[in-house]
Amino acid sequence: MLYGKRVCSENGVEPTFGFQLKAVFKKYPYATFGVLAILCVFVDAYIIRVWERPYFELTFDPPYLEFSDMRSAIWYAIISMTSVGFGNIVASTNVGRICAIFTIINGAWLLALLIGLILQWFDLPTF
Repeated sequence: MLYGKRVCSENGVEPTFGFQLKAVFKKYPYATFGVLAILCVFVDAYIIRVWERPYFELTFDPPYLEFSDMRSAIWYAIISMTSVGFGNIVASTNVGRICAIFTIINGAWLLALLIGLILQWFDLPTF
């Protein structure tokens, strides 16, 4: 992003990806949070679906349709990220459970980011 590159050139710092992300987050905090949240949900849902769908298709006769479509995988990712965990959809393979752990960590990270954004509203100037 040009904003991040400009700030880096003003301060004599190399524009790395992490700095670019911080610069974008500083300039557009709510849009960046929304994009990151949606991206995390879709990426986590896709990864869990890739690992769990073959297990459910091969194990059950007729195939159990738990991770058959992307909607159920997105539901699983959102429920895992919010720490609700209804139990109606669960990961059964070891790799799927590891992916579920990363989904839960992503949810905790997004929640901490959201709390930080909300606290910025109450940031009072010092005199």
